[in-house]
Amino acid sequence: MGSPAAAPQPSAQHPSPHDDDPLLQARLERLAAVLVDAGRVAPALEVDAQGRLLARWWPLPAAEDRPWLEALLPSDDPRSHRQLADRLAAAVDGVVRQRLRPLEAARGSCSPLRSPEGSLSAAWLAALCAGDPLLPAGTVASFGAD
Repeated sequence: MGSPAAAPQPSAQHPSPHDDDPLLQARLERLAAVLVDAGRVAPALEVDAQGRLLARWWPLPAAEDRPWLEALLPSDDPRSHRQLADRLAAAVDGVVRQRLRPLEAARGSCSPLRSPEGSLSAAWLAALCAGDPLLPAGTVASFGAD
């Protein structure tokens, strides 16, 4: 299925015929929770179409997850695979952020690392647990400077 390269939200470009399907959404959220519980997620930094940096959590499904993923596919065409990947990525990102909120609230940050204030790594770590995945605009200038 491959890792999605674009923002994990279904878009006008790639609308899903199942966007309004609450059963599919519940199954995606369940699979996302299973992946998060198993630690099969990875932090990512991506650039959107407007050139902005976004912090995301990506799913890392294993071979054992294939039956789950196949059951969620409405068809076996590339578009359906892409839509499923995008929606699963969005669900995983949401589950991780939801679970990090209490840590961020209690500590003021979810980062255990000491990164220089204003650095790309500090902005990325902060955005990984914030409600908004967008890194501050000035961070783009420091991209590659860390």
